[in-house]
Amino acid sequence: MSKKLQNTLFTILICSIMPTLGDQKHTHHDEWINIIVHGSVGSAMEFKYFFTLFKDDVSKTAYHKKTSEHRHDPKWTKNHAAQGLGLKKIDSSAEHKTAAQLFAQLYDSMQRKFYPDQTCIGSYTYGWSGVVNHKQRCKDAADFYKELKELMQTIKKTHAQIKIRIIAYSHGGNLVLDMAPEHTNDPNPTNFVINELVLIATPVQRETDCYALHPFFERIYSIYSRADCVQKADCFSTAGFFSGRLFCDNSRCPCSKAVQHIELKVTMAANKDLKPGPTTHSKHRIDRSPGHIELWYFADLCEYLCNGKGGSYQPCFESKLYRPYFPLEPLPGALLAPGLIFLLQNNASNCGSIVIDVQPDTGKAIVREKHTSNKQLIDFISPKELDQLRDEAFPHLKKHRIMS
Repeated sequence: MSKKLQNTLFTILICSIMPTLGDQKHTHHDEWINIIVHGSVGSAMEFKYFFTLFKDDVSKTAYHKKTSEHRHDPKWTKNHAAQGLGLKKIDSSAEHKTAAQLFAQLYDSMQRKFYPDQTCIGSYTYGWSGVVNHKQRCKDAADFYKELKELMQTIKKTHAQIKIRIIAYSHGGNLVLDMAPEHTNDPNPTNFVINELVLIATPVQRETDCYALHPFFERIYSIYSRADCVQKADCFSTAGFFSGRLFCDNSRCPCSKAVQHIELKVTMAANKDLKPGPTTHSKHRIDRSPGHIELWYFADLCEYLCNGKGGSYQPCFESKLYRPYFPLEPLPGALLAPGLIFLLQNNASNCGSIVIDVQPDTGKAIVREKHTSNKQLIDFISPKELDQLRDEAFPHLKKHRIMS
């Protein structure tokens, strides 16, 4: 066979293989599980427990008892993305969706919008005590690690390349970070890591900040809002004076590129009276960035009918803190996390800190690296897409108000 003929046949062979290789590349999907971890129980906000919270061990106090009662109240698990205690799978087939089912469904919709090559094979919640106490969180973290290890041993029998994403709110994030020493001290560690840890308004504390550098966590995204005054208010469960917002450089644990910060801002156009006006064209915008509750809770899910039929709606504590003029209402800001992470990955350098101004009325987002003036105006989530998410949520929220 001549050399020229050999080259011709080789070219034909390569051309016939290339489309197949391309198809394989585009049909490959990463498989994930999502685990949602709630924050502390609201009973810590009661003034009568102020001095109790400073104790190293609160296990036998009235505060612990009251928190346990709140945590086991069925109404509390309906208020936001939480179920019973322990690691529990979310049943997405239920007709009347709970907050956990609704959160998982909408979060997965956002994830597929920005990462179509990722597939979520199951969503879970991890329920813990909700006590504002570092010692108790360490105990809950040990239980979480044990249950997660058992779950991964089961899932990997059928999904060997499965990846783990944890979305953790407030002190639920510190609980997840407290799993790092459990992995270090595990005599028989299973071959798995947390591929993506999404921290929502997690108070940064010296007890757990260095754990963010642990190899158990492959990538951490810490999302916060400067309108959230609660994130920095915990002076009880930390040896520091107050909690912080950022995993900063210090002599104990220098920052790593594995931890990236996203400051979330939400603004709306204003008319001449400086009132929100989605249909106006004013260049002036009002800052409506989310507070601590608005980052996690649904607006209407935390109300229930009291005194039987014909009675009045009684809002729970969290519902009182959800402002009726929050632009994402009734959705929590945490649902934007997949889009925020996508913008960071595609429009920022390795600075490790970025500010994203989301404009729900225009469908745009302004992205800039922290401490710089360089801005980019980018298409984000259109008003129509946002309305579709609201339309998915509203029917279940209204049904819950009547059924509760």
